[in-house]
Amino acid sequence: MGVVRIDDKLIKEVQAWLDENGNKYKHPTLSAFVNNAVYEKLKEVKSKK
Repeated sequence: MGVVRIDDKLIKEVQAWLDENGNKYKHPTLSAFVNNAVYEKLKEVKSKK
């Protein structure tokens, strides 16, 4: 497991979005949301190769 630094403004924006739109079973926490976003981006980059 690694540790990353996320911009405070981005954290607030993502948390606000999760509070309004988040599905607690798909993205229960900010860290789960970030993990999913990184995974999806990595999958996208790998498929373009």
